[in-house]
Amino acid sequence: MKFKYLVITSLLAFPLFGFAQQTDPLLQDILKKLEAIKSSQDALRIADIRAAVQKVEAGASSGGAASAFYEDAIKATQYAGKKDDAKNYEEWRKREMLGNRSAAMQEAIRLNLRYIALAIKWNGPENKQALLPELRSYIQALLQAENTFRRTPPLSEAGKKLMTDPITGNLFVAWLKLESLLPSPAIWEPSPANLGGIYEKTLRPMLRNTKNQELIDTWAKQIQVETERATNQQLALGIDNFNRVQRPRLVWQQAEDMVLIGENKQGYLQMLMVIQTNPKHADQSKWINRLEELIAKDVQAPAPAEVPVSAAPATETAPVSAPMAETPPAPANPASVETPPPVSPLTTTPGAVQ
Repeated sequence: MKFKYLVITSLLAFPLFGFAQQTDPLLQDILKKLEAIKSSQDALRIADIRAAVQKVEAGASSGGAASAFYEDAIKATQYAGKKDDAKNYEEWRKREMLGNRSAAMQEAIRLNLRYIALAIKWNGPENKQALLPELRSYIQALLQAENTFRRTPPLSEAGKKLMTDPITGNLFVAWLKLESLLPSPAIWEPSPANLGGIYEKTLRPMLRNTKNQELIDTWAKQIQVETERATNQQLALGIDNFNRVQRPRLVWQQAEDMVLIGENKQGYLQMLMVIQTNPKHADQSKWINRLEELIAKDVQAPAPAEVPVSAAPATETAPVSAPMAETPPAPANPASVETPPPVSPLTTTPGAVQ
């Protein structure tokens, strides 16, 4: 009996001890201080984000500001602290002045800086939906800049690197020490000119969640832009590869999203068109299996259960068979499904950002 009493009192002691810990003034004080530290860290991070965005956006405010910002970044990251740094930098600046201050280069610098600022905001506390207008504005500016990059003189190699290389570790990020403020490549496309990556990692996930028609428009725009880029390369092998491999994949992915937002038949017809017009594509078998799978789901989808009219107890019956879904016919002319035309070589000036 004495042993049982000891066991019971011991068991009761544990929750009481835990309760004493929870109400101990010292422990409560520690928890309050930790909360204060966390709040202070959050406030410091927000201040860092705002200061960084302000600096970067100031550099993108005009063409002249962009050129000056770029030259300062080059000086700080490539010449400062090295032997004859002032002399060597001045020689470089005079040698590259015309190129650095060309319309194409200034636009590339401004887009790069805008993209960095937007990335920092995306990684901050601001609501992603609130950033969508700015993201769309950047995409529109990128598409308009494509023509500027192809003018005479076309965008220089340094400018192309600004548009194609990842922003993580580029000269502006290194100069201003912004690495810790940038989002992960898993949620943010690192390359400022990669339209497909920008759409896929930022805008499309939100559009898919809401089944927004704009989702299909993003694919049409991407196909158009990548077609123009392939054309302006003026490389027959590159154009042929785009027509045979990449473009059919883009059209197929657009069709997949048509089905996702509920435009099933239109999506199925577009998938069938891709299969019929690309018989030797590496994804042919995968596409056929996927289309059969999607149509089978429509065909086998059960009809909604009927609510019994009488108050009599319901008896177990077999489920009502769903009517057979209409199988989309093969189009008489596969090209009747509206998609951008294949690429053909044009006599335009090369130099588009890739």
